[in-house]
Amino acid sequence: MTANGGTLPSDARVNLPQAGAGLGFDGVTGRVAFDGNGDTTDRRLTVCTVNDGNWATVTSGSATR
Repeated sequence: MTANGGTLPSDARVNLPQAGAGLGFDGVTGRVAFDGNGDTTDRRLTVCTVNDGNWATVTSGSATR
């Protein structure tokens, strides 16, 4: 990695959404893509609970805004 002298630029966090905007590829879990804000386009949400040290899924599905 020779860009920026091999170091992370100080404005990397600010530029991250623009870098990911429009990016998309097929991964092992399906299509991975990002919108203009750098947010994932496949918004899934899983709600879990822990009872007596055991994790259990309460609900899982598509999340909406």
